Amino acid sequence: MNHLYNIYYFVEMFYKWLEKKETDLSLANLSLANLGGANLSQADLSEAYPFEIKFLTNKQIKSAKNWDKAIYTEAEWNHNTDQWIFKDKKANKKMVEKISNNESFNP
Repeated sequence: MNHLYNIYYFVEMFYKWLEKKETDLSLANLSLANLGGANLSQADLSEAYPFEIKFLTNKQIKSAKNWDKAIYTEAEWNHNTDQWIFKDKKANKKMVEKISNNESFNP
């Protein structure tokens, strides 16, 4: 029984350690991901691509670092520059404003 407790304790401490670590999601393709319940408070969303993600709230998004620098509208990956390219930069700016104002996240 003591052995099981030690394993449980290790796993619990490992998850606590993970929660404190910053996760660099910059440039990550998160499109169509199910992020319900995800803790993004230590994540960096600079130029990440969370297009049409599922079950994510504005509160979760805004808890992340650089959430306003992510690409929430349709984009294409540029293999020459290794970055996401907006299809419509104005539409993305409007989506960032919607999130900022706590309006519906999904386009």
